[in-house]
Amino acid sequence: MMMTKSENTNQQQSPEPLKALFQEHMKGRGCLAVTGDEAEAFLNDLLTLDITTLAPETIASAALLTPQGRILFDLLISRISHDGQGFRLECDLDRRDELLKKLRLYRLRRAIDFTPTDEQIHVVPYKVRGQDRGQDRGYKDLRFRDHHICRFYAVGNFDNDHEGESDHSAYQVYRYRHVIPEGQAELPPEKALPLEAGLDKHGAVSFDKGCFIGQEVTARTRYRGLLKRRYTAFTARAAITYPADIHADDRLVGEVLGCTKDGDGWIGLANIRLDALSSGQPLIVESRQIIPITADESTTKA
Repeated sequence: MMMTKSENTNQQQSPEPLKALFQEHMKGRGCLAVTGDEAEAFLNDLLTLDITTLAPETIASAALLTPQGRILFDLLISRISHDGQGFRLECDLDRRDELLKKLRLYRLRRAIDFTPTDEQIHVVPYKVRGQDRGQDRGYKDLRFRDHHICRFYAVGNFDNDHEGESDHSAYQVYRYRHVIPEGQAELPPEKALPLEAGLDKHGAVSFDKGCFIGQEVTARTRYRGLLKRRYTAFTARAAITYPADIHADDRLVGEVLGCTKDGDGWIGLANIRLDALSSGQPLIVESRQIIPITADESTTKA
């Protein structure tokens, strides 16, 4: 399903369609609190995001890369104190212990503490966050730019009266329309490249702050124009069991990373070679054609 410009405008002006879609409890995700006098400097030295630019009540994408520039952990990060000494890292729950182990390895003697939390994570429409949550204002998700999506973190019971589908399908559809990958299934550890995945377009990669792990390879890829693939949304007429290979003219040109129901059809996310996208050749998965959604047709700004 493709959004027209008028549909996109209406969605930004009226919160009601989003309210119906995004009262969702994000199961399978977990949080880790990073606190201490040196927490900001520590994370800024490691992660792709310029942590110093992160404003309160916002949440941004970031990644911890391997030295070879591939994504080791994809993260969502927010401040948990206004003095800049506390941060929340959100990741796939089953990878949180691995993340904790890696951060402890890099900590050395710095005055930093790591605390796994039991917070529940909910995605709701940003424009109605104050109406439904009282003084709890939540965190605006900066990945969606002008589209008003907000995350809430709460310990204990949460108001689930409007909770969405348990498999996150509505939120997944919305992410795919914006070509926003999330989690290890869509950003395979030690395989996915941040620029192929478009993390730089979502503000997750800083080319100005200085060094971070994998920075040299990432910068070289950008400045030399070495990208050969990119993450792309696509539509399909039938469900696709993923991951799945994509072929064009009997040549392997990409991989389907996710697929979910969208109205009468299906929408998915794939990593596809740029030459295959520009060639106009049919893209085939499991003997069926998929149709890539171009940048003009999607709601994501370049």
